[in-house]
Amino acid sequence: MYSVCRICKKKFRTKQSRIKSGRGKYCSRECYLKSIKNRSTIRKCLYCHKRFKSSRNKYCSKKCYWKWKIGKSYSDIGRKNVTLKTKERMRIKKINEPTKKFSNTSIEQKIAKVLTERKYKKGIDFYQNYGLDKICNVDFYFPKYKVVIECDGCRYHACKKCGYTKYYQEAIQKDKTKTKKLKDSGYKVYRFWEHEINESAEKCVNKVKLKKDEDIRMPI
Repeated sequence: MYSVCRICKKKFRTKQSRIKSGRGKYCSRECYLKSIKNRSTIRKCLYCHKRFKSSRNKYCSKKCYWKWKIGKSYSDIGRKNVTLKTKERMRIKKINEPTKKFSNTSIEQKIAKVLTERKYKKGIDFYQNYGLDKICNVDFYFPKYKVVIECDGCRYHACKKCGYTKYYQEAIQKDKTKTKKLKDSGYKVYRFWEHEINESAEKCVNKVKLKKDEDIRMPI
């Protein structure tokens, strides 16, 4: 079956099934690319707000795209179409379902390994990724002593030492409000940075005191 190209007006041979499905409009890839250029409209860059001509791009250049990506939080990059309502619903679901398993980060796994080596049983002595009294979701929780351990990633929690404060300003305030809520409810909170855990997870665990004069140590 023959069809006429919409750009160069040449006749070319194609299958009937392609025409029925809405394809077979152009004789070659060159003509198809020309049609895209003709369809391009003036758009506004989402980062620098400059006007540029394109058919599908949201950013005028790769630099603007990467600047936008660095400035956004992890949740905004991974889930572009997620609204604030759904984010809040997901957060409440984590808090209300303390027994549900969630993915653990590498630094959380290192702390959990040290705790299990020191004869602390998961699910009895401590809980991991636990929804605490419908306040917030914590990394580690010791119910007997009301102690909470938080493992903060240097990038997404804006570590000053590693130089991530300019990218994730919101994380600093979120962590402060979280610790305040926990302390007001009568919990003792210990926070450790990613670089501290990577250097020595045992030193971080040694700083945790379950009672007044007791720290987490291997029983003799």
